[in-house]
Amino acid sequence: MKKFLSLVIDILILIVIMTSATIALKGQKKPEEGTSENKIKIVTTIFPEYDFAKHIVGDKGEVSLLIKPGVETHNFEPTAQDIIDINNSDLLITIGEELSPWVKDLSKVLSKDINIVNLSEGIILIDIEEFEEKYGLEDEASHEAQDHHLSHDEHIWLNLDNANIMIDNITNKLCDLDKENALYYTQNATNYKNEINALKGEFEKLFKENQITLVFGGEFSYAYFVEEFGINFKTVYNNCGEGEDPSIIKVKSIIDYINDNDIRVVFYPELSNGSVAKMISEQTKAEAEILYSVHNGTVDGENPDTYVSLMEKNYDNILKSINK
Repeated sequence: MKKFLSLVIDILILIVIMTSATIALKGQKKPEEGTSENKIKIVTTIFPEYDFAKHIVGDKGEVSLLIKPGVETHNFEPTAQDIIDINNSDLLITIGEELSPWVKDLSKVLSKDINIVNLSEGIILIDIEEFEEKYGLEDEASHEAQDHHLSHDEHIWLNLDNANIMIDNITNKLCDLDKENALYYTQNATNYKNEINALKGEFEKLFKENQITLVFGGEFSYAYFVEEFGINFKTVYNNCGEGEDPSIIKVKSIIDYINDNDIRVVFYPELSNGSVAKMISEQTKAEAEILYSVHNGTVDGENPDTYVSLMEKNYDNILKSINK
């Protein structure tokens, strides 16, 4: 009975959203020739997509971010206005239904002819349970307690090669939609990939020349990053992504590891208060620092964040962890 009532409620909500979107769309005026509204319109769901699309489309299009900085992404629900904006766009960019399950529900209320590009296409996804088993993150108690929202880690962009694939996926779709500006998009994409590849070279050199173990005192979202560069790491959490607070025993083991190995930095992700990392810092000589998951970024102001700028900050903060 509960399932039936839930289904009825979902259907009613869907009808309300679709009706609101239809009414609003009827009231929309067609853009006049020569206005900025004639530019290709792109809606992105999360920050990495937004940044990649902005760099590729340049002044030939307008890019908007659906999930604003600081908003929780896992339980995100688009508003009627969001749906209107997407239906008025030329392209919706996502990381796919497997990594963002709410996109599946969104697709039910979108125009059938809306163009959607899945940036996870062509990328080898990391299975969360396999990763945790490989690195010994989970114990029996934590395995029974935790409930993964996803079977695969969604932070695909933290592998810099994956970032290039995501850029290619956007570029290919834009070139299909706007053949007249295909060369422009391709050149912009190449330029940004060159920046990313140069940064990857810096990371490779850093990890090759130094014995570095990264210690995490916050939720762990860096599976793709540590796998790409073969980084040694320790984490206070027994799982990837969201999970229950770490046990006192695990916290103590991390504190002991930091003290025994003269670890200089304990990391936590952005948009976190870093309470566990800061508590560990107080019990050790390690400094609490942010390691960006690049899930969110500032898009407004004079100096908005970019994928490259946040990864450069990660480089600088990792540099602080080197024992000299």
